Amino acid sequence: MNYISTRGQSAPVSAAMAIKQGIAPDGGLYMPESIPALTEDTLKELCSLSYSERAAKIMSLFLTDYTYEELLSDCKEAYGDNFDGYAAPVVSVGDKMRILELWHGPTCAFKDMALQIMPRLLSRALTKTGEERTALILVATSGDTGKAALEGYRDIDKIKISVYYPVNGVSRAQKLQMTTQEGANVNVCAINGNFDDAQNGVKKIFGDTDFAAELDHAVSLGLSGVKIHPDIQGVDIDDKRLYELYSMIEGKYPIVFHVGDDRPQYRFSSPDKLKRILQEFPRLTVLAPHLGGYKAWEETIEYLAGNENVWYDTSSALWAITPEYANSIVSRLGTERLMFGTDYPVKTTGEELERLMRL
Repeated sequence: MNYISTRGQSAPVSAAMAIKQGIAPDGGLYMPESIPALTEDTLKELCSLSYSERAAKIMSLFLTDYTYEELLSDCKEAYGDNFDGYAAPVVSVGDKMRILELWHGPTCAFKDMALQIMPRLLSRALTKTGEERTALILVATSGDTGKAALEGYRDIDKIKISVYYPVNGVSRAQKLQMTTQEGANVNVCAINGNFDDAQNGVKKIFGDTDFAAELDHAVSLGLSGVKIHPDIQGVDIDDKRLYELYSMIEGKYPIVFHVGDDRPQYRFSSPDKLKRILQEFPRLTVLAPHLGGYKAWEETIEYLAGNENVWYDTSSALWAITPEYANSIVSRLGTERLMFGTDYPVKTTGEELERLMRL
């Protein structure tokens, strides 16, 4: 089954592509081309199934590029032990009233019903559509959505999530729920303002196509990598505002970080900060000049040695240390990961190579 835009100006796409894109190119919402019909026998069959089996059965009618086995596996993970007893129990109130309870999920919000299964479907959609980049989910919340989204996307493969909430616009319990969230791929940020400010900020990010278009244009002109010199640009390399850039180039282009400085006021980059970035973006390919951190070489050994995504440039370092110490550093980082020349024209590649050959 394909999915079409409510505005009718975009080509039909598969279920996986619709889940991956979220919004159609023409700005419309995706909906199925047709609604499957359920027979009375099918309804009777569904009544005898567990909630996870029932959910997988129904979704398989709409998500035809997912196998039933995939959907069942995801539904069992989504609606299993993390729900208190049963995902959506129907309870009696008196003799004539039945209530469907939707608050038995991990955050006690009804949004758990969707936000426990959706991340798993999206992770599969990224694989099914051949997407190599990491997806970054941006959320503006006034309270319960943020925690439900964080818990749902926690440690889901190929996805990161960043949640923004108004610093004085959520309850203490909601703030504690979000700021104590566990997970290697989650980030929470308080903003000055109200929920509308948070939501408008997220919408502005989604609507800013200029940056992506500019990056694509640079690639068409032969872009082979990105270089950040924090001391000159005056920005910490682990500043969250750079995360969008890292997400866009992760797995596609190498990035050069000029790391280390012996002046405390210029501690914009350091081996420990670079390690944190690599934990957030494990598919970044990094070149770290100054042998991984100018006058911070022991930190380089501690935090970066052994990381297969990091290469090291000799720039400026060989003039600041003895050949014996340089040999010690290089032997611990690995000679196969050694490069030279990124400080040109401060030092020519010839000068760098001459100094390097003396080791």
